[in-house]
Amino acid sequence: MGLGLQAGILIKCLQMLNRTQDLLPNTCPQMQAHRRDGSESEARKRKREAPAHTCEACGGEGIYTCPRCMVRSCSVACVKRHKAESGCSGKRDRTKFVPRSAMSDALVVNDYLLLEDALRSLDAAQRSRNQMVVAGELGTRGMRPTAGPRKGRAALMREAKRRGISLHFMPDASSRRIANRSHYRNKDKHIHWFVEWRHDGQVVDASLVEETALVGDVVRPLLQRHGVAQASLPRVRAWLRKARVPANAPEADKRIAVRLDASLAECLAGQEIIEFPVFDLDLAPPPMT
Repeated sequence: MGLGLQAGILIKCLQMLNRTQDLLPNTCPQMQAHRRDGSESEARKRKREAPAHTCEACGGEGIYTCPRCMVRSCSVACVKRHKAESGCSGKRDRTKFVPRSAMSDALVVNDYLLLEDALRSLDAAQRSRNQMVVAGELGTRGMRPTAGPRKGRAALMREAKRRGISLHFMPDASSRRIANRSHYRNKDKHIHWFVEWRHDGQVVDASLVEETALVGDVVRPLLQRHGVAQASLPRVRAWLRKARVPANAPEADKRIAVRLDASLAECLAGQEIIEFPVFDLDLAPPPMT
């Protein structure tokens, strides 16, 4: 038998021995040591022998990572020292740009929570501002309303009360309070109401109307501009929306009919208004022939 054949047989035997050792139980200490010494890759050796991260404060082994600046620390004392010396808050920068390739489920959840916190802070700021506005109206130190001068609002409420109208205002952050431009003009001693007109469930106009104006004189040109035929104008009806009516109440209980030949002041007398009056407009059925 030649030397080359003997060497080949020896190599085969060693390979079979290694495979057999891999199949044996790991209960033998000698076998475990042999496997650890013989089969460990060079990459694992380099990883095990690589130096650990050092603590920036004391130079020890850094086992903690600052979420904000990624500085390594070894203990709570070193973490506190790092915060004191650098002024770092230790909190992750929630607005830091993250590339799409690095996004994870945890980052998506954090972004969602950030938006929730922003909305919560905005709502708290609006509530605080409304409280300060109320404090200003009571005569104490606070912010003034931004949706209309305080004196003008007081004059409007005073004159509405003289006319038998129960007028109420909503918080300054509400859309109705911002849209309302009703005011009392001292020059002509009249209230100019901001009125919202609705037809077929849609707002067709919202503008200032002097209280002495007749409802019909305002309604008929308005509907004509929105496509209602001239012949149908005599059938126009107007309804004033009531305030503080439950949403599930019958439609007949949500509004009252008003006369077109009556003035706006006559229609609002004895009624309760929240910010400004709202009228529904429709056409009566044509007469039977």
